[in-house]
Amino acid sequence: MMRKTPAPYRIAAFVGCITLLVFLPALRNGFVNWDDYVTIHDNPHVRNWSAESLWWMLTDMTTNWHPLTWLSHALDYAVWGLDPRGHHLTSILLHGLNACLVVLFLDKLLRAAGFRQAQGSSFPGEKSIGIAAGSAGLLFGIHPLHVESAVWISERKDVLCAFFVLLSLLAYMSYADARAGRAAGDRDRRALPPGAWYALSFAAFCLALASKPMAVSLPLALLILDWYPFGRIGNLRTAALAAAEKLPFLSAGAIVAVLTFIAQKTSAGAIVPDAVPPATRVLVSAQSLALYLAKLMVPVGLNALYPYPKSAHLFSLAYGGAALLILCITAFCLLAARREKLWLALWTFFVLTLLPVIGIVRVGYQSMADRYVYVPGIAFFLLCGLAAARLWEFAGAVPQRSAARGALIALGVAVCVVLSALTIGRIGQWKDTITLWNGVIAREPDNVPLAYNLRGIAFKDRGQFDLALADYDRAISLAPDYDEPYVNRGILRHLMGRSDLALADFTTALRLHPGYVNALVSRGYVLMESGYLDLARGDLDAAVAADPSDGDARLNRGALFERLGLSEQALEDYSAAIDRDPLDAEACNNRGNLYQRAGKAESAARDFRRACDLGLTEACASADRGR
Repeated sequence: MMRKTPAPYRIAAFVGCITLLVFLPALRNGFVNWDDYVTIHDNPHVRNWSAESLWWMLTDMTTNWHPLTWLSHALDYAVWGLDPRGHHLTSILLHGLNACLVVLFLDKLLRAAGFRQAQGSSFPGEKSIGIAAGSAGLLFGIHPLHVESAVWISERKDVLCAFFVLLSLLAYMSYADARAGRAAGDRDRRALPPGAWYALSFAAFCLALASKPMAVSLPLALLILDWYPFGRIGNLRTAALAAAEKLPFLSAGAIVAVLTFIAQKTSAGAIVPDAVPPATRVLVSAQSLALYLAKLMVPVGLNALYPYPKSAHLFSLAYGGAALLILCITAFCLLAARREKLWLALWTFFVLTLLPVIGIVRVGYQSMADRYVYVPGIAFFLLCGLAAARLWEFAGAVPQRSAARGALIALGVAVCVVLSALTIGRIGQWKDTITLWNGVIAREPDNVPLAYNLRGIAFKDRGQFDLALADYDRAISLAPDYDEPYVNRGILRHLMGRSDLALADFTTALRLHPGYVNALVSRGYVLMESGYLDLARGDLDAAVAADPSDGDARLNRGALFERLGLSEQALEDYSAAIDRDPLDAEACNNRGNLYQRAGKAESAARDFRRACDLGLTEACASADRGR
C-alpha cells in the first residue's frame, strides 16, 4: 500500500501549480533594456563558460556580490541562448517553488506556535492550520507585488535568494525542534541531529547571500523565531546565548554587508549619504513602510520606479501621517505582546527584513520598489491566512454551516480571481522595453528622467529617431546634470548626420562626468569618423586608460590604429576586445582582416569563421574564400 503524501505537501503542490498558471503569460515577455541587456544579452561572462568567466562571477562587485545569480543566468544561456522564454521560465519556476516553500514554512511555524498556545489563543485549531498556511502561500504566489521579482529577468536574484532564505528558515526550525526533542528525551533515530540541521540552515543562508545581499537580515529573523514561537529567548542571558549561537550567520552577513556597501559606494556610485538629510530619509522610510502595507492590502498603483521625493515634511499627511501610523502599529504590537506575541513577531520580521533596503542609507534614485517586499510580505500573508482560518472555523460553528462556508469559498475564489487578473495585467506591463517605460512615464511624467532615457534607446533601436530624440530632450530637460542622455543623444545625432551637435553632447557629458568612458569612446569614434584622428586618439587612449577592459574602447581604438597604419597596436586592441568578449563578432572580423593583410591566412580564416558563426554576414564571404 502506498503511503499517502502529507497534507502540507499536497497543499504546497496545489499552491505552486496555481502560481505557475497565473505567471505563465510571462513566457510571452522579452528582455527589457533596464539591466537585462547588461546582465545577460551583452554580458560576455554569462555567455561564455570559461575559468575566467567563473572567476569573474565569483569576484564581480560592479553593483553587488551575487555569484550564484550570475551562475543561474549562465546556465540559462547555456540551455536557452538568448531566447527570453527560457530565462522567464526559470524565474517563474523559482517563484512557484517559493510559494510551495512558504506553505511548508508557515505550516511548520503555526504548528510550532499552536502547540505552545494557551487556551483562548488567536491561533486556529490544528485542523485549520492547513487553511491558514495554504491561503497565505497562495496569496504570496499570485500577488501583483511579486510580478517585478518573478518577471524582471535581471531580478532573478530576488527569487533565487528567497528560495534559499526559506530553505534556511525551514532547516533552522527543524534544528530548534530537534534541540527541543533531545532536551525532552526524544530519541528518534531517524531524525537528523540538531547540528546537521544547523549546518544545513547555515549553508542555505550562505547560498542566499551569494544570490542577493538582502539576505543579511536573516540572522535577525532567526532570533525572532527563537523568541517566538520556540520560546528559546526569555531573558537577557538566553538572548545572549541565542545571539552567540548565530555568530556564524552574523559574521557571514556582516562580511557581505561590508562588501555590498563598498561595491555600491565605489563601483556603482549609488549610495548618496550626503545628498538627503537624515531626517528626510527617516520620513521617506516611514512612508515607504506604510505604502508597502497599503499595496499589500490593495495592490493598485504599482510602478516599476517610485522616484525619491524632492522633499519630505513631518507636518504633512503623506510623511507625518505615515510616521504616526508606524509608531501606532509598533505601540499596538508591543502592548499586545503581553498576551499574544504573534503580532510583535510578525511586525518585527516585516520591518527587519526590509531594513537593508528601507532607505535609511539611500541607494539609487528610488524611494521604494515592489521587489523589496518579496520576503517581508510573508508576515502580512500569514495574517491573512490566519484570518481565513478563523473565518472558516467561525463559519463551521453557525447554524447554516454549509451556506456560510460556501459563501466563504466564493469570497476566497473572488479574491484570488481579482488578484490573478491584476497580476496578469502587471505581467503585461513588463512585456517589452517600450511598454515598461510607457507605464512608468504615465504614472510619473515629470519625475523619472531615466524612463525617458531608456525609452529613447528603445526607440532608437527601432529606427524611430524622432521619438528617440524627443525622449532624450525630455530626460535632459528634467535633469540637466544627468550625463547619460547627452551621450545617447550624441550617438543619435551622429546617426542623423549632425556630428557637430553630437560632439557638443559628448563634451557636455564629459564636463558633467569627467572620465566618463562611454562619452570618451563615443566622442573618439565620431572624431575618427570626422577625420580628426589625433583628437580621436586622445579620447580613446583616455577611455582605455580609465577602463582597460572596455571592449568598445579597444575595438574603436583598434580601428583608429588601422587608419594610422599602426597594425601591431591595432592587433593588440582587437585581441584585447576578443579576450574580454569572445563573442564580439566585429572584433573577430577586424582582426581577421589584419591577419589576412599580414599573410596569416589560417589565423584570418579562423577569425572570419568565428565572426560568421556569430552572425556577422560580411565575414561569411571572407570565411568561404579562406577555405
